Amino acid sequence: MGSLGVILAAAAVTYGTRLAGFALAQRRLPPLFGRSLAYIPVAVFAALIAPDLGLGTAELLPRLLGIVAAAVAVWRTRQLWAGLAAGMAMFWLIRAI
Repeated sequence: MGSLGVILAAAAVTYGTRLAGFALAQRRLPPLFGRSLAYIPVAVFAALIAPDLGLGTAELLPRLLGIVAAAVAVWRTRQLWAGLAAGMAMFWLIRAI
C-alpha cells in the first residue's frame, strides 16, 4: 500500500467516525458513556503534554510545577482555561527564577 493508500484509508476512518458521531447525535447515550465523555478533554490535554515534558533537561522542574498548578486550578475552578493560565504562569515564573 503506497503513501496515497495510507492517506486515503486514514481519511476514510477519520471522516467515518465523524459521520457516525453525527448519526448518533439523535440518540440518547447511556449515563456511564456520557460521564466518560467528560474526561476526553483532559486525556487529550495530557497526551499533548506528556511527550514534551523535557525529561533529562533543566526544564523538567518548571514544567512539572506548571502541570501541578494547572491541575489544581482546573480542580478548583472546573475551567480548562484557568488551568492553562495557571500552568503557563507557574512555568514562566519558575523558569525566570
